[in-house]
Amino acid sequence: MKILITINTNSELIAYEALSLGFVLASFDHQVQFYLTKDSQALFYNKQGRPYGMIRSLDLYELPVAWADFDGQDVRFDVPCPDDVFDARLEF
Repeated sequence: MKILITINTNSELIAYEALSLGFVLASFDHQVQFYLTKDSQALFYNKQGRPYGMIRSLDLYELPVAWADFDGQDVRFDVPCPDDVFDARLEF
């Protein structure tokens, strides 16, 4: 299954849960793409936060670089694909 997980929160706990879910799904051979919105930007710039460390480990799960609404060292600025590309969309 191809799944898009949008992280649209400034809560570290919710972002952590969203990333954890994506990693679990990826470990069961689902194709997961993360999309980070501007509302979550501060979480992924905080080097002491859990989401920062987790987003840097995408390659361990053979996941593609995250899409983002902001420029960052560990994310690629891009826009989400059309609806017909993903089987499921989750938003946190």
